[in-house]
Amino acid sequence: MRLLRPIAMRGKRRLLSALLPRRGERLARVFGWQVRLDLAETIQRDIYMGTFEPVETRIVKALWRPGMTVVDVGANVGYYTLLAARQVGETGRVLVFEPNGRAYLHLAQTLVLNRVHWVETACLGLGDAAGHARLYLAPDSPMNDPTMVCDPGLAASEEAGVDTLDACLERARCRRVDLLKLDCEGWEPKVIAGAAEALHRGRIRAVLCEFNDYWLRAAGSSPGDLWKTFASLGFRDADAREQPDFGPNCLFTRLLVLR
Repeated sequence: MRLLRPIAMRGKRRLLSALLPRRGERLARVFGWQVRLDLAETIQRDIYMGTFEPVETRIVKALWRPGMTVVDVGANVGYYTLLAARQVGETGRVLVFEPNGRAYLHLAQTLVLNRVHWVETACLGLGDAAGHARLYLAPDSPMNDPTMVCDPGLAASEEAGVDTLDACLERARCRRVDLLKLDCEGWEPKVIAGAAEALHRGRIRAVLCEFNDYWLRAAGSSPGDLWKTFASLGFRDADAREQPDFGPNCLFTRLLVLR
């Protein structure tokens, strides 16, 4: 398993999943950091196997440099947080927001274990106004992609504090964000609305954003609407591709950069 985890190959997820038990914890090296991972949780299982979002990982790994500032919205157990901490180093800044109490505790423990002191964390959701919101959880996997979008299939929930990104950046005295990572299951338009000042002033230079048709529509938006919002703010696809196919059930992540 240790030999296969770092290797990119076809069928890797299926092969390693067949070799792993479905529960239990493992201590693994993730971007050089020690991390305890629960094999019963989908995201943590994929991280352990080295199969979690490989395309997105390559994008940000090539982009992030020492001294940069990264904001991770929807950090979960901290996969991108740990990658950012490694890439930007102690001369950079990593601001992290995760409203799920269990996932946040896992992330905080990982940072303490590895003595990563340049990551600033908040057990907080981001939105278009300060206050509180319900965070809906999958009952069988409460740390797997929680959402603030109400869904009848997610009966379990907890209350989470919410603030705007503009307010958080002001408190942190952060004047420039080199990359904003957004993955909050349909709540992305709310986060963008709460970052209006930073976006309009050009303080956010790039955004890595998930476009999830199911959750965006459940929230009253759509991938097409979200794409148009970014375009109106001066962002373009970093790969200069044509506009994506916004068909039913589409799910993709794009790096958008300020023109």
